[in-house]
Amino acid sequence: MATKVSKEVIGTFDDGREVFRYVLEDEKGQLAAVMNIGCAILELCIKDKNGVLTDVMCGMENYETKIKMKGLAGATVGRVANRIRDGKFIFNGKEIQLEKNDRAGGHIHGGRGGFQNRYWDGEIVGDSVVFTYVSKDGEENYPGDLTLKMTVTFENSILRQETEYYSESGSVCNLTNHSAFNLNGQGNGNVLNHKLMINADEYTVNDEQAIPVKNLPVEGTPYDFREPHTIGERINADDPMIQANHGYDVNFVLRENKPCCVLTGDLSGITMTLNSTAPCMMLYTGNHMGHPFMSKGKNGAIYEDWGGFSVEPHAMPNSANTDISQILVEPGKKYTYLYEMVFSVEE
Repeated sequence: MATKVSKEVIGTFDDGREVFRYVLEDEKGQLAAVMNIGCAILELCIKDKNGVLTDVMCGMENYETKIKMKGLAGATVGRVANRIRDGKFIFNGKEIQLEKNDRAGGHIHGGRGGFQNRYWDGEIVGDSVVFTYVSKDGEENYPGDLTLKMTVTFENSILRQETEYYSESGSVCNLTNHSAFNLNGQGNGNVLNHKLMINADEYTVNDEQAIPVKNLPVEGTPYDFREPHTIGERINADDPMIQANHGYDVNFVLRENKPCCVLTGDLSGITMTLNSTAPCMMLYTGNHMGHPFMSKGKNGAIYEDWGGFSVEPHAMPNSANTDISQILVEPGKKYTYLYEMVFSVEE
């Protein structure tokens, strides 16, 4: 049986256009719901070890709240994800000044008008949903035009978002997905007993503005997840970044040609393997999900600190200033960003 795809209106955008929720149902009766604002994943219902359909995607309580708060949950983030020091960089010999929307004084996640808050055109094409967006030269003060096409499929427990992008004039681009997961079910406690493996030999040390300073070996540190550990095993370790962040909020340099990471929910038995084309990955362990701003979830759920985890593959943070080749979009050349979640069940 092929994937079933449907859509429904769930709200109205700022400019009056209808907002759509697209639902993909795979051969096993599992569901993925994606809306066209930011291509945000709203629901991801996977069968657990007992065959119970479990929504593993954390998120805000409704569409209206998400739009009002400009929430990132589940969304595709850009034009440049993560941080840029002081919100500026040099492009083609010209200094580009972006919005300073990060509390540390820099630029983060493409600005308040980033891709996560933009209206993407959606279309059902066979067993998939295709979203397109054209970012014009100067949008959020980024240089150059950028055209993006994301194809979303959900087949045989694999949710895949593949985004092709190019620029006629040349630009920069660093995409990521900003989902937060709880593999025991959204709102079902914390994720401290989830098992986690990360394919990375190095992690990144940040300065006080959360800008990378250097990469260090994970060997002998609380950041060594080359063999599986529970998320909570070392979450209170005597490490400056862990202590400052109340948990993990750290970039890893990924090994090539391997899954980014593998996680398993201790209660559900649901395992998620993440694949991507990106060279790095942020791990965030929902350190402040219990804050009133973030704690009200879907279907009446109340989130607590460490109530979800985010794994965000992208280029090295601040690469606009350290190695712009990681995010450079050459004129007329096509690029691809992959974000793929493969689900299975551990008995």
